[in-house]
Amino acid sequence: MSRHSTSQIHTLQELSKAEGIPPKFLEQILAQLKKAGVLHSRRGSQGGYSLARPPSRIMVGEILELIEGTRMFAPAERGAISQQRNVAILRSFQLELEKEIYELIYHRSLEDLLKLDPHRAVMNFEI
Repeated sequence: MSRHSTSQIHTLQELSKAEGIPPKFLEQILAQLKKAGVLHSRRGSQGGYSLARPPSRIMVGEILELIEGTRMFAPAERGAISQQRNVAILRSFQLELEKEIYELIYHRSLEDLLKLDPHRAVMNFEI
């Protein structure tokens, strides 16, 4: 959807076929995105889904959070580091990695992802 105008309507069947996602499963995802205000939906024979905001204002982390149901890459608190030296070193690295992932996904938009695709082909969001 992010490749098209925010006003363009996409049917469930069209999206399911393009992304290779079973319609029932996709319907659940689209309902979550609609409830969160990422998508608009229209009922009827001319109905379907469209983006509620421009792709530049929809963050990758927001989509992942809605689909996974949790803030999966929120940086952890540093106070939980073990006192054992080796464990502390690994935990410190893990915290740094989590912070980098968080920064990346919550500061990258769908529009940014489109710029990464040199052929502008259909993007695959398989999880």
